[in-house]
Amino acid sequence: MTHGLQSLLTLVQALLVEHREETMTLAALKVETGHLRKHLDSLARLVQEGDGREPLTTRLALSEAALAGLQERSQKAGQESQGREQQKVAGRWQVLVALVTGVFGLITALVALLK
Repeated sequence: MTHGLQSLLTLVQALLVEHREETMTLAALKVETGHLRKHLDSLARLVQEGDGREPLTTRLALSEAALAGLQERSQKAGQESQGREQQKVAGRWQVLVALVTGVFGLITALVALLK
């Protein structure tokens, strides 16, 4: 029985050592969590309230609005450019038709003069 008690005592002592180590680990984890919380609070304040300038959320919203405006202007410019290109093509065809008509008129006049 003494041997059994000795084994039990050894097991209990090992359990106590592990418990102390786990307690120290948890304390260190709590300290780290506290530091993380402080840093996250600081970061959240920076995002929401800014660092002497506008908050990041406001700057992000302004950037999004500017980007939307650029996209809109780019689309309008593309449409206008497309319209101008179509007008150029139509103008070229009109010139070509006028030239062909003029050439036919000239040939008809020459044929009439030669008869």
